[in-house]
Amino acid sequence: LQRVRARAEKADAEELYGAALCVTAAGSLLGLDEIRARARIGWKTHATQIRAALASVRGPEAGKVLCPLLVKAEREQAVAVLRMLAACGDASVVGVIRPFLDNPDNQLRIEAINALRGILDGEPPLENLPVFEAIEVAGKWMARLGGKQ
Repeated sequence: LQRVRARAEKADAEELYGAALCVTAAGSLLGLDEIRARARIGWKTHATQIRAALASVRGPEAGKVLCPLLVKAEREQAVAVLRMLAACGDASVVGVIRPFLDNPDNQLRIEAINALRGILDGEPPLENLPVFEAIEVAGKWMARLGGKQ
């Protein structure tokens, strides 16, 4: 990854992304920026690869890198980071995810639900969750987590 970054002007985006996946799958956090960039623009195409690589870095260290990116994040970044946390976060990040359960943006609410499903239950993400159902599921998660903070 460092070699590919060093020749950034000559490296194509696919090579950089591939190197980031490799180092992340090997247990390094150094590729998270490139993976986050891909998660923002190509989640549907690359979700399986990204989740597989991120599983190798699941834990508090990954949360320490990703959670600060949620503070005052614009929507697309918040969506990408929540999706990544579903695959690599642990219980230490639940408090950072919890406020998104009450977000008026339904996609952010769903990504928070999916992050908690992945982190706490090891469950895959829910797809195409309607607004009212998402509100209901978010309420159940809030109750499970001890209500609002």
